Amino acid sequence: MGLRGILASGLMLAATAAHGAEALNNDDLVEEMAALIGVHNAALPPSFVPDPVVGIPAAIVTYGANIGLKYVEPPLLVPPGWNEHPNSSDQCTFNFALGQSLSEYSNLLGFVNIRPLAGDWGEFTRDGVVDTYHANSDVDLTLTGPGVLAGRTSDQAPQLVRIPAGNHTYFWRAETRISDAFDLIIPAWMLGFNVGYYGAAFSDVGASAARQAARMNAAQQIMVDIAVEAGIVAGDQYGLFGSRPTVAHERTQDITVYDVIPPSIWSTRDVHQFEATDFGGVFWDRVADEVSPTVSASDACGRPHQLSNDHPPLLPIGATTLTWTVRDLGPTPSGGVNSRTLTQTIYVQDTQGPLMVPPPSLVIEVPALDSGIDGASVNVGAPRVVDLADPSPTVSNTVPDYFPKDSRTPVLWSATDASGNLTEAKSSSSRLKQARARTRRQWCLTWPPARSPPTRSTLC
Repeated sequence: MGLRGILASGLMLAATAAHGAEALNNDDLVEEMAALIGVHNAALPPSFVPDPVVGIPAAIVTYGANIGLKYVEPPLLVPPGWNEHPNSSDQCTFNFALGQSLSEYSNLLGFVNIRPLAGDWGEFTRDGVVDTYHANSDVDLTLTGPGVLAGRTSDQAPQLVRIPAGNHTYFWRAETRISDAFDLIIPAWMLGFNVGYYGAAFSDVGASAARQAARMNAAQQIMVDIAVEAGIVAGDQYGLFGSRPTVAHERTQDITVYDVIPPSIWSTRDVHQFEATDFGGVFWDRVADEVSPTVSASDACGRPHQLSNDHPPLLPIGATTLTWTVRDLGPTPSGGVNSRTLTQTIYVQDTQGPLMVPPPSLVIEVPALDSGIDGASVNVGAPRVVDLADPSPTVSNTVPDYFPKDSRTPVLWSATDASGNLTEAKSSSSRLKQARARTRRQWCLTWPPARSPPTRSTLC
């Protein structure tokens, strides 16, 4: 099969697919790694035997186990989270020096750390250590999160980390790396013949059948791409002589910096006065655009904050105390948030009287012998009354107990709202007059009728 067969077969021996959403357990990873490095190290001495019957199969198992190790996630230990007060001069951040945010680790044969993991992680490791390890593999350990500059190594100057107030999650990520040239192509080229039937069961010790199948599928796809390149590979193609990540193990560390400075709140106007324009007062929505701009708030550390008030939907007639509250995001050492308040007084007045249209005037006739008419027996009508603030104004009039004959009597109407505003209007007058007496007369006609029309000169 040549180089293509060696590449595909070797990776099928031990290449590991990514775990995806599967939760990673350090103990399981150590067990899987130990099985592979055990196979690798057991086959390594025989691989140097000149006899091809012994040396080549052993080299193939070593090759497959080494690739398999590159697809095992590194076990990863991270320190616990912690809480702290700010230590900056403005009391807004917690500051400390961080030696690096990227550290490279390298191991040979599971015994020797030829590139140990960096140990200076500043305050992140105040309550514990961060550690990762692997067998015969390279691992990149990175730290990312608020205030951390990514990709900084210990060869560079330490960075100053400023963690702002709040709850923050930091991500530790350990990535296994593989070199296409030195781990895959060159060893396979040196083998030089088909070895697909050697050692599959041995090099995959410690993995489940499902994991084996997943590894083989991943291996086939990866090695197809690699083999295409390797058939006539050039050293400057696709970065083959560098390395690329294969699988990763990620864990988090939660850090809290307390917010110890309450936000500020102030007002440019403490009292507001409005005319009642709705039944019972004035709706808040009508005046909010005038009141709200007079109150402002800020956070000393520039953090988000919330400003609100306890307004009712309808501001009633009279005085209403409006309480404004500003809150930050916290957290405080007690677990809550910081807040401050101020109050404004809203006066709603009803200074306008009701609108009223009185009923029309009346003309009433009474018999000639009567001197007048009782006021209670006269229907003087009712005015039309509307008030913007009071749905039921009080209405009264000056209708007398008795209307005398042959007179004009003005009627004064009054409408008073709940705030005491008075509107008055007069009906023109109520006129009482004597009814005209009528005399009944009968006219007689002559019968039989004459040729000329009858006359009315004859009374019956």
